[in-house]
Amino acid sequence: RAWEFPHGCPGPWMETDMRGQLLQAIARAQPAYDQRDVVLQFRCSDSWNRPGYGMLPWMYYKMTLSDFQRQSQSSRFTVTIIKDPGVERVEFCQVVLGVLVRFINSTFQCDIEVRAARSLLVDVNTMLHANAFISGVSSLGMFVGAARHRVTYMPVSVQA
Repeated sequence: RAWEFPHGCPGPWMETDMRGQLLQAIARAQPAYDQRDVVLQFRCSDSWNRPGYGMLPWMYYKMTLSDFQRQSQSSRFTVTIIKDPGVERVEFCQVVLGVLVRFINSTFQCDIEVRAARSLLVDVNTMLHANAFISGVSSLGMFVGAARHRVTYMPVSVQA
């Protein structure tokens, strides 16, 4: 599913063989992962004040989590937020993350786990195997989204 939020057109990225290469590389490495209901990629520290990036509107999270809840027909689920490694260095991002957690808690009956980034392989594998993945404004999120076989939410522009 794609909603129209700012990110460059992912079209050329999708025309590569990156999906197969990514899945093969992960299969060879056999990284651990935790099975999750929803994994939300929170990217902020290097993008919040960058032209063309910025922060996603709350409506994006409300729409994606509402859609997941409707599809899963579950009254309660867990959202795992994986924050980018720089969030701890940027006070603005810490505040936005706290507000996002409160927004999700006040809007949905769900449990929320906020966790630091782990190794790239473990995080990507966790994103790949979640029941649903909510990408941030991120090339990594686009690669993960393209490689998944499950529900994926990506913030793309109308050019996509």
